Amino acid sequence: MLNNTNDVVNAVRYAVRTRPMWETFVAENGITRDMIADTAKELASLAYPNDEPVQKTDGKRTRYGNAVQAAAAMLRKVIEPEADDTPKEVVLRVSLSGEGGGSTVVPADHPLYSSIVALLAGE
Repeated sequence: MLNNTNDVVNAVRYAVRTRPMWETFVAENGITRDMIADTAKELASLAYPNDEPVQKTDGKRTRYGNAVQAAAAMLRKVIEPEADDTPKEVVLRVSLSGEGGGSTVVPADHPLYSSIVALLAGE
C-alpha cells in the first residue's frame, strides 16, 4: 500500500504537474526506477477505481491509460537514473567518401589514433 497518495492521485486525474509533491511521494514510498510501471498502474487505479484497468480500447487510450502515462512520465522525471561510472570503450571509425571509399576502425594503439582524436577535438 502506498503512502501519501491524495495529492499525486489528483495530479494524475487532472494532469497537474507539481514536482515537489511527486518528489515527496517518491521519497516517502521508496520508489525506484524499477518500480515506475507498477506504481503508475496503482496510482491510475486509485485515480479511477471504477474504470477497468485497460490502457487501450480499439487503439484509443482509455482514461485509465492516460492516468498510467501521466503518472509514469512524472515518476521518470522525478527519479534520476543511476549514474554509470564505468569507463566506456571508445572506438574511432574513419570513413573515406567518394569512389572506392569505405570505413575502418582505428585501434587505440595505432600511431594515427592520437593525431586523429586531436584533430577532431580541435587541438
